[in-house]
Amino acid sequence: MSNQSKTPRQQSKVRNLAVDLMYRAIELTQTTKHDVRCDYSGHVNHISLEIHLDGYKKGVEPIYVKRNPTKTELEYKSFVISGIYLNDNINEVIDFFNVANAELDKLTASDKAA
Repeated sequence: MSNQSKTPRQQSKVRNLAVDLMYRAIELTQTTKHDVRCDYSGHVNHISLEIHLDGYKKGVEPIYVKRNPTKTELEYKSFVISGIYLNDNINEVIDFFNVANAELDKLTASDKAA
């Protein structure tokens, strides 16, 4: 589904979700021990989220996970939630943001518990 076939309300919702995710990535990186990078590629309208538990470590390449990381993937401590093209189906786009925000919620909770 291209942006042209999304309603103006859906386009606005997707933009707001993207901005909120970027804001949370910056906030978590600045206020917790974790490092989060949110990448947006405007030329293809694609967004992804990279998470480094306990901070970025030089030379450690993140693994890519489709959506919810498994226990084994979490033990790796650096992973990317494979992104989505924001022109894709609105339900798939919203699902990506729900999963990404759930992972950021876990980071916030784990940092507060520590």
